[in-house]
Amino acid sequence: MNYEYQHQPESTETRPEPQPDYELVANRLQTATSRAAARRIRTLWEQHGTPVAAFFEMDGVDPSSETLEQDFTASYVTSYADQEDLIDGEIASWGWVTELRQAIQNYDPVLQDITVFDRDAIVSFLYGHYLITEMGGALHVFNRDY
Repeated sequence: MNYEYQHQPESTETRPEPQPDYELVANRLQTATSRAAARRIRTLWEQHGTPVAAFFEMDGVDPSSETLEQDFTASYVTSYADQEDLIDGEIASWGWVTELRQAIQNYDPVLQDITVFDRDAIVSFLYGHYLITEMGGALHVFNRDY
């Protein structure tokens, strides 16, 4: 059955080139097992955009699942513009900068100028800890234990 999303722009002159994420989602809509499954796919994509397309690329994801929204929510962590934002965002989310500054102040303020994070090691850790995929010009981060 074909449950393709039927959104059409006002004018064909302003129609943007199809993006890879749209093509991937459109394919999932076409292969949906029911109208309800197609609605869930379309609704999730309209709410979250490109991260949903990246989610569909993961092993074990069933786009026709009745728990699609819960599956996505449990798996998706966040998106970053690039690898530098990924590193900085994760360092900030773990509170490492604050903890490091406090430790340096308690020990020796001179260390503040020479203490740095090993960004390559952080990238290695992140790619081992999460599933990270590039799509639509951004990095999308998912829990590995989905």
